Amino acid sequence: MKKLISLLLFAVVSVVLFGGCGPGSAKVTAANKKAFDSATPELQRKWAQVQAAGATNDYVQAIVTRLTATGQVVNPGTAAEFGAAIEAQRKQAAEVGKLLGIKPAQ
Repeated sequence: MKKLISLLLFAVVSVVLFGGCGPGSAKVTAANKKAFDSATPELQRKWAQVQAAGATNDYVQAIVTRLTATGQVVNPGTAAEFGAAIEAQRKQAAEVGKLLGIKPAQ
């Protein structure tokens, strides 16, 4: 479980460091600008928050804001809490599978 947590942490850090946070990031095209201009004011506000957090190197806030803008839930905690949450979800999925008559993969 510790290796999984370490791998996930490494992946997040890699994305933050190499995923368009510098001067070599993607250029804004006319089509991109048009699409952004037609977005809802709420989405535009959230995106402005992401950009502001990134500009001040507050990457944690930038990630949290970006995830919540896409409807994802940020649930921070310890590795043990993460493992317990995954196990609870696995058990719940197994129970649903039993109710539906789905046999687990071998």
